[in-house]
Order: sequence, then structure tokens, then C-alpha cells
Amino acid sequence: MFKLFSIVAVAIASASLVAAGGDLKLCTKINLTGECFILSYLNNECIELNSVLDDHVRSVDPVGDGHKCYLFEDQGCSGDHFDFTKHHNDLGSFNDLASSFYCNNA
Repeated sequence: MFKLFSIVAVAIASASLVAAGGDLKLCTKINLTGECFILSYLNNECIELNSVLDDHVRSVDPVGDGHKCYLFEDQGCSGDHFDFTKHHNDLGSFNDLASSFYCNNA
């Protein structure tokens, strides 16, 4: 019985690691101001931005540590991208370009 329980526990823990994700804060103004949204994601899941954020993101903040995220210029996580692991108060030349993103726990 103990051996079976251990195998099940390991399988559940492994599945949790694969499906793990996090939250990403995206804002329409620099310095994490303007309209801000916290979007939840699963690892490597492409998220398309809503009409308020699409082509209007100027600052980002992954909630917590250990994230690697990619903002993409086009829907479907394609086109030019901006990658980051920590907050950015100003996306510089990528301001107002993001249409989708994906992240994973680095």
C-alpha cells in the first residue's frame, strides 16, 4: 500500500510541475500604471491580449520569481518578441506592440 501511494504522489507532483504557471501583470502606461491586468497562465500556453491591452502594453511585471516570459507582436505568439525575467517599467521600442505572450517557470 505504501509503495502504491508513493508512486501516485510522485505522479501527481510531476503533473503539477508540468502544468504549473503563474501570473503576469501588464499595464498600459510606463511604471506599472494606467490600466493594469494580472493574467494567469500555464507554462508555455500562448495568451492573446484583450482589446484593452492589445497594442497598448508599456510595462510588465511577472508576479514572483523564476519566470521567463515573451511578449509577441502578433496574435498566436508569433512575430517579433521581447523576452524578460523581471519587471520592466518601460518596454522602450516594444511599447504598444504586444498582442500575445507566453511564460514558463525558468
